[in-house]
Amino acid sequence: MERINIVVGILYLVLVVIVYNAWFLPGVITGGDLWYFFPSMYDNHQIYPRLDLFFANNGFGGSSVPFMAINFVMSIPFLAGKTFGLSWEVLSRIFILFPFLIAVSLFPYLFFKKVFPDNLLVTLSSFIFTFNTYILMLVSGGLVVIGIAYSCIPVVFLCVLKILDFKKQNTKFNVNYVLLLGVVFGVQSVLDVRVTYMTLWGVFLFFVTGIFITREYVSFIKSFLFVFIIPLTIAAFLNAFWVIPGLLFGSNALGELGNNYTTVESVRFFSFAKFENSFSLLHPNWPENIFGKTYFQRPEFLILPILAFASLLFVNKDNKKIILPFVIIAIFVSFLAKGANDPFGSIYIFLFENIPGFVFFRDPTKWYMLIAFSYSVLIPFTLFELYKKFRKARLLIPLLFVLFFLITLIPAITGKLPGTLQASSVPNEYVQFERFMNNQQPGRILWIPNPSRFSYFSQKHPSVSSNMYFDKSKPSEIARTLDFQKLNTLVSEGVLYVALPYDNRGEIFLKDRSYDNTEYEKTLEILENNTNLVKFGEFGRLKLYSVNIKPTEPILSENKVLYRQSVVDLGAIISIISFFLVVFLLFHMRRKHEK
Repeated sequence: MERINIVVGILYLVLVVIVYNAWFLPGVITGGDLWYFFPSMYDNHQIYPRLDLFFANNGFGGSSVPFMAINFVMSIPFLAGKTFGLSWEVLSRIFILFPFLIAVSLFPYLFFKKVFPDNLLVTLSSFIFTFNTYILMLVSGGLVVIGIAYSCIPVVFLCVLKILDFKKQNTKFNVNYVLLLGVVFGVQSVLDVRVTYMTLWGVFLFFVTGIFITREYVSFIKSFLFVFIIPLTIAAFLNAFWVIPGLLFGSNALGELGNNYTTVESVRFFSFAKFENSFSLLHPNWPENIFGKTYFQRPEFLILPILAFASLLFVNKDNKKIILPFVIIAIFVSFLAKGANDPFGSIYIFLFENIPGFVFFRDPTKWYMLIAFSYSVLIPFTLFELYKKFRKARLLIPLLFVLFFLITLIPAITGKLPGTLQASSVPNEYVQFERFMNNQQPGRILWIPNPSRFSYFSQKHPSVSSNMYFDKSKPSEIARTLDFQKLNTLVSEGVLYVALPYDNRGEIFLKDRSYDNTEYEKTLEILENNTNLVKFGEFGRLKLYSVNIKPTEPILSENKVLYRQSVVDLGAIISIISFFLVVFLLFHMRRKHEK
């Protein structure tokens, strides 16, 4: 019977190689929010937290509060790159891509094996968790770091189960799982605090549902300390390097990123998924992953919720503590993932405006993560119960499901998914540009309308997106605004260069979501005729100009320190001490438990 798991496991590995084949071959992996970095850019992120960052505030420098966590995460591969002389092609695989594949494959398996140790279809849990349309769109869109945080969700629930089940097992309470839960929360928070917040909602629903199912009110209330209070305290101390500055100085950290992150209008705009999409675990942008381009519901995906909620037919006293909470979680987050759309979209707007933390979710599809995890538990459970019930056709049950699931993944299997699932190379134009700029005097670079993912930027040459600066989207309109007065203001702010990017991937000069060469040519003509700009460098279709206006003050003058660095230092010290203390306690409690 174990052969079933072996067969499904082999199919899983084959699918990993097919879908993520570009990750195992030479080439640059970039797409969406995963950009390319030249070795000369490794100093852009420093592992020790700083009060100000040159790339904050659209390249004009400022508070690092909104970027402290991601700055730390990115500093780790950059530090390794500087130390060992590794290229970004290697670093991205070692520190981002391969860790994601390992975590997303292993962690759901471990959780499901703990919950249903006799289930022969345990491998299907990793199958669903790794290859659902949401995570494939997330990863292809370059959000692989968030994908790693997503992969931690099963570990969180595994620790919670261990904490809640210790009395049933008649063993001494193992503090290790409380410490481990705090560490996982801490890791999630560094990778993406939104995933931690979302996971906490899932754990809370699991916890409260468990109270009503078991009616062990006193025991569960006591466990609240070990499931929430102590682990979150540990996580907060581990993240003190950004939590303390955030609490003291960053009360409006999201506001620093712009109104697009905090308004109700942004929630309505980003509510791409309808209820039938979220309920069936179908990403609204599947499979092209073009921002804002949604598709009609695909009826075959409705099989997934049917199988998931068919688990209710097999609920008994032994499994109800697992099945019922995950059913509740799946329904609740399916409702949230549709955002402001009907039915009852006003409820999400109310939560966004009134519940602390919901402001993080202007993009409601992030809630898909808990749907995917719930279905990765419920569907294999249903299939195994059917497997036991229909013994004559039992082998067909898992194989038919795998076949169906593969059909839904045809765009991924045939290599049609864009972004990070396609290998690329760095255009020679940007290689030449990087070498050229390294020898030029310091000054900010104003990109019309914004930099490419291959654009060089550094502390000497911060990158400024003109579409954000002027709050305009059309490149030619931006180019027309660069009169003497505007350029004089820009020069006083440290802008010395103006650049027109080479849009080799068709991501910048767009019309109706397609590349528009006419807009590029029109913008180029306007810049060429601007007497306040002087052609400074030409790298194929990448054009560089210097501003023909003398600055009235030193370029890139020292940014004013907005907050006391000592507070950041204090947070960093607390994080370091907490890390070593938690490691010590884990080893100490493990040795004590073994004795």
